[in-house]
Amino acid sequence: MANGYGEYTHINGSKYKGEFKEDVQEGHGEEEWIDGAKYVGNYKNGMKHGYGVYRWANGSVYKGDWFENKISGYGEYTWNDNRTYQGYWLDNNMHG
Repeated sequence: MANGYGEYTHINGSKYKGEFKEDVQEGHGEEEWIDGAKYVGNYKNGMKHGYGVYRWANGSVYKGDWFENKISGYGEYTWNDNRTYQGYWLDNNMHG
């Protein structure tokens, strides 16, 4: 089982560099997909969880809280045309 810092390349070409606990992403890490999307932040039980920054391939960016792979909590989303929303999110949707 992987424990501690490591790097993993998935068969589909996506890559992860960061901390593992019992073979899953746990702690801080970076994940990059072949389309150019990238996430840098915290993981828990193999899921984005806590604070993180996700940059989509189209240039849109979210900086803020995650809960079990979903945008949830407080954060800032900037679309690729520079429109911005700062506020609360629940299950990947603006909330509030």
